[in-house]
Amino acid sequence: MALGIALRYVLEALKQNPSSKMYMFGTTALDRFKSRLKDCASYCSHILAIPHFSQFPKHLIEVYIFYYCLPLGPTTSLLPVQVCIRVFLPVSVC
Repeated sequence: MALGIALRYVLEALKQNPSSKMYMFGTTALDRFKSRLKDCASYCSHILAIPHFSQFPKHLIEVYIFYYCLPLGPTTSLLPVQVCIRVFLPVSVC
């Protein structure tokens, strides 16, 4: 219950202007939580829907590509990773 409330506040902070202190709080908190993102697919989808996701710190974008876009089994192709890289990473990162 407490984790859900905390994650809701982090999500709201990430939606703020990237130059705000709340946004910085959100990215710092998300960085601390990144090892558990693989267990929270729906939370990842909410974060990917943030309009300025491509402005997130590069290391957090890479974490999302790893946990959210990588194939889940040996029979899937790498196409989801390629799509995520093209959609979510700024051209300067690709």
